[in-house]
Amino acid sequence: MVRFSKEEDLMRIWTGGSWKFGDQLLKLIKWTPDFDPEVQRITKALAWVRFPKLGQQYWEYECIMSIAKAVGCPI
Repeated sequence: MVRFSKEEDLMRIWTGGSWKFGDQLLKLIKWTPDFDPEVQRITKALAWVRFPKLGQQYWEYECIMSIAKAVGCPI
């Protein structure tokens, strides 16, 4: 099994271009503090949200979805 560092994973993701899943195109852009999904030309903006150091007692589906709803519409 090949293991990559976080930096290697990041480079593989950013240099890989857009991804296509069925007829859906996924394009990654680096988040910036002034990001405003309302001014995007696309119809939806997906963001990967991490919860570092989230206590194990919160690792229940309903709890995580509740926390994620504070950011947007979780999928």
